[in-house]
Amino acid sequence: MKILLVYTGTEQGAWGAIAFPRPQHYYIMPGILYCAAALRASDLFGTHDEVACRYFNTTVQGEAEILEAILDEKPDVAGFSCYCWNVDVHRRLMTSIKARLPAVMLICGGPEVGFSSAPEVRSFFTAAPECDALLFGEAELRIAPLIKAMAGHGEPLPAGLTGFAFNPARFGDVVDFSVAAPASLDDIPSPYPFDVAIPLSPDSGRAMVYETVRGCPYKCIYCQFSHRSHAVRKFPPERLYAELDWLLRSGVECLHIADSVFDLEVRRACDLLTFFRDHNRKTSLFCYCSFMKLDKPLAALFEETRAQIGVGVQSTNPEALRRIERTVAPSRLIEKSPLLQGGRINFYVDLMFGLPGDSPLTFANSFNDTVKLSPSFMMLFPLSLISGTPLAEDARRYGVRPVDTGSLDLLCDIRYDNIALSTDFTAHDLERFDDMALSCFYFYNRFALSLGYLMKRSPDPAATVAVIGGKTKEFLHSVGRTATNTDWLEGFQETIHTLFLEQAKVLGAGPVECSAFDDLFKLDIYRILAISAPQREKIFRRLDAVREYPLRVRPLRAEPGCSVHLVTAGKTIRLAYRWNDLCALEKLRESIVPASEAVFLHSAFEDWDARITPLSPLERGIIELVPAERPILFDHLQGPALRRAKKLSPEGDAEAGVARAIAGLARAGILYLSPGGSHCSRSTA
Repeated sequence: MKILLVYTGTEQGAWGAIAFPRPQHYYIMPGILYCAAALRASDLFGTHDEVACRYFNTTVQGEAEILEAILDEKPDVAGFSCYCWNVDVHRRLMTSIKARLPAVMLICGGPEVGFSSAPEVRSFFTAAPECDALLFGEAELRIAPLIKAMAGHGEPLPAGLTGFAFNPARFGDVVDFSVAAPASLDDIPSPYPFDVAIPLSPDSGRAMVYETVRGCPYKCIYCQFSHRSHAVRKFPPERLYAELDWLLRSGVECLHIADSVFDLEVRRACDLLTFFRDHNRKTSLFCYCSFMKLDKPLAALFEETRAQIGVGVQSTNPEALRRIERTVAPSRLIEKSPLLQGGRINFYVDLMFGLPGDSPLTFANSFNDTVKLSPSFMMLFPLSLISGTPLAEDARRYGVRPVDTGSLDLLCDIRYDNIALSTDFTAHDLERFDDMALSCFYFYNRFALSLGYLMKRSPDPAATVAVIGGKTKEFLHSVGRTATNTDWLEGFQETIHTLFLEQAKVLGAGPVECSAFDDLFKLDIYRILAISAPQREKIFRRLDAVREYPLRVRPLRAEPGCSVHLVTAGKTIRLAYRWNDLCALEKLRESIVPASEAVFLHSAFEDWDARITPLSPLERGIIELVPAERPILFDHLQGPALRRAKKLSPEGDAEAGVARAIAGLARAGILYLSPGGSHCSRSTA
């Protein structure tokens, strides 16, 4: 028997662009790997049976290509891991597969088929009549007997088979909703090491979703995850360390830890982060945290590992949190503000619009409260009805109604499926929310300096971002485009500059402050142009001493006329204002003083590590002589540099001065000298 297990991703949407550094990426979800390992370990199958896993991505491969790849495997059984983003794709694939391979048995599992009632099952089989069976819940220890039962063609079902449904048209009305999760996660065979064929290229990469625990201690009514299992079960540490060691050595670009609350136990989180820090080579780390128990040692490890952290704030309104049965207190998160703002923890926050007990005003208050924590990004989502959650099963009880979004002006690049709002929200409120979400997706991190200044200047940041989003929609409508968070449209830079400057004036900025604001905006534009993958600024930002600075910058006590240079290869930008004044623009207001000389910044391509050093006129002149895109012969550099040195110090030893300057720039990492000393180039480090 040939068993093929399939996961199809669509990670190139808004979330993928934020979370991953390459334009094409494959998320390796572990569900089918666990099931494959369990099938191989089962005594129900022999050595001649074959189990394989395939991962696809609809933004890289068309559905026709995915279909042919599955058919080429000639499976006897094909199992599909179903999530909200791929269930429709899998339905279409099953229709085509059954037409070409009528004898194949088709199974669906995963969160999107976690049904608990007969009407839900009938509805699914009506929409997907080619599917033969559904498997509910954690399937690893039940998939082997289910496939064996399907292959038995009418033989009695094995004793103890639970959590499944057969297609009534072919197998009769056979269903069982009792799902018992494995008491010990160590009973599930480890899938590591594994071999997954993914077409890699310079533009593509792999992100591995990884579990260290299962279950969620919370019972939020809108979340499917928390209602599958409230008991938190842990994989044993020795197993985790062996698997993580293999993953980090395998070259996976991103490790996405899917625990519901990674920092639920501080000591355990510290141990895992320490292992990651000591064994990591080039993999970025992503996890979900609450920060409720954040302390200095844990904060330090988050900084050292440069972990990307998602924090589900959802709301700071106590009444809304009570109504959705969310027991995380926002006041405790706000208490952690000194650790978050004083450190370099790279975290983003989720806020949810339309919650019971909330209103447009209290949602705006939640936004304004959360902005004060200085997150690296803010993700805004409307409330949606997710199958299998208490909210979806009885929305009316919670005062929530479905909303038809078809006629609304919604342009943000987020999913507006199954939207529901509490009775205190209108459809017009949803459009205003979309304005805010559009601002965050487009501008929050791409324009970290200029938008950050506007939000700090504003007494109501939520209103400011809503105005910016509404004006942005007007521009997008005028050019006939919808919004995505990675597009760069012709004329957009000028439009946004005008819009931002108008907002600065509305917020009370005077002529000098507006002039300096232009330099802040220029820095944001330059940073976007200098970094080849525009989505990297959102979550992959590495922060140093001060959060507001682009790249890793330490402020100088710049005296009038002091120039600074941002080390590494790229282009040079000249600013009219002193660097420290720009960095504190929102505090200095009209006390900003233009620099007596231009301020030079040199930014990196694909490199966040940068330093600022004061430069003498000679050093600055030498740097300007070295092309950014190619090395230059040392002899060719000396001639113009010597002439410049003689003008600067006609009485001194020009040749020795140039040599000292070049050596100093090389030690500082600004210039790179070839081993033989014959060539000189801009540093790339």
